[in-house]
This record gives sequence, structure tokens and C-alpha cells, in this order.
Amino acid sequence: MALAEQLQETLHVIRSRVSGTPRIGIILGTGLTRLLKEVRDTTELLRREPRDAFMLHLRANALASLKRWPEAIADLTALLDVQPDDLTARLRRASAQKMQAAREQGAKRTELLRAAIAGYEDYLRR
Repeated sequence: MALAEQLQETLHVIRSRVSGTPRIGIILGTGLTRLLKEVRDTTELLRREPRDAFMLHLRANALASLKRWPEAIADLTALLDVQPDDLTARLRRASAQKMQAAREQGAKRTELLRAAIAGYEDYLRR
């Protein structure tokens, strides 16, 4: 069976079992569950040890993968409070600030872009 036929058959089965129009759909196998579990698990560990650099790094990576930029920025900032010379964290924070700036408007966008540029410059100086 060709892919187009499989998709049509799948759509037919879904429509026969669901009334109305779904607002969202979840594609299994995307890794989303793993990322959400990683955020949950690292959050629990950080409640007990809030300055654990490794856990901050793990959670920041998971949050960035989920495009939860403000939270990733906060974790990377906390990580830099613990390990100020962590160049990877500096670069990742600047990148997250740039990504969040793309979602913003006006003064907030300008503020985030300036912070990102300053972060990139700081990274290059070290």
C-alpha cells in the first residue's frame, strides 16, 4: 500500500472514532515524552540541590529542545552563577536569548537581542 493510501486509511479510521474536529494531535516517536520526563526529573533533583550545575545544564538543554526559551535562559543564567567560566553555557544562553527575541516585539525584543549580542561578545572574549 502506498504512503498516500495509508494516510487516507488512517484519516478515515480517526474520523470514524472521533466526533468533531480535534484541536491538537500528538505524533508518537518524536522524543517529546523523553524531553518532558527529563524536565520533570531534573526539576525534582534541583528542588533538593538548586545549584547542581550538571542538572541545570541537563534541564536547560531539554527546555531549549522544547523551545521553552525563557526557562532555558533562566537555567543557563543560574548555571553561570555556579560556573561563571562555562563557555558552553554562555554561548547557549546567548543563542536562547536570540531565539526568544524572535518571538517578541518592541522593547522586549531589543532587550533580548542586546543581551544575546553581549553574550556572544563575552563568549568571544574568553
